[in-house]
Amino acid sequence: QVINSYLEKAQGNQAILPNGEAIKFDFIFPAIGVQPYPIFKGSGLPVGPDEAMSVNPYLASVKYPNIFGGGDCIHFDKNPIDKVGVYAVRENPILFNNLMSSLGSGPMMEFEPQKTYMLIFNLGNDKGIFVRNSWVWGGRLAFILKDYIDRQFMRKFQLSGELNDTSEILE
Repeated sequence: QVINSYLEKAQGNQAILPNGEAIKFDFIFPAIGVQPYPIFKGSGLPVGPDEAMSVNPYLASVKYPNIFGGGDCIHFDKNPIDKVGVYAVRENPILFNNLMSSLGSGPMMEFEPQKTYMLIFNLGNDKGIFVRNSWVWGGRLAFILKDYIDRQFMRKFQLSGELNDTSEILE
């Protein structure tokens, strides 16, 4: 079960939420979140409640349209999104296009975040946790899936071929 709430405290095998509700658990997976580097707060750029740079759908600062950002360091002013890698990866082509566009080569593109996404956390020791919507499972298979996806992604950017051998993972 995924609970979208803060944890007030854990007692024995119960999680106590801020509203006093007690939920039994077998395992707690703490997710403390991502904090943008404090440079934005002191820069004079508009920031969101998470202190990340506020951007418009073109990934440009809401006040300075010639400053662009992406990934975990931005806050969508009108429609905040989670700070997960899938958004950063999908922002890259839009960010590149809009940087080039700002230099005079074509129209800007809006970033439209997908509504749902998959998360897989590497827990170490060849184990992982898979999360998509309310479906959660963990173990070695989750790790293997994450490792496969990550290696396929990284292979696109490798020149020397060091990520071509995955046999050691499947042993």
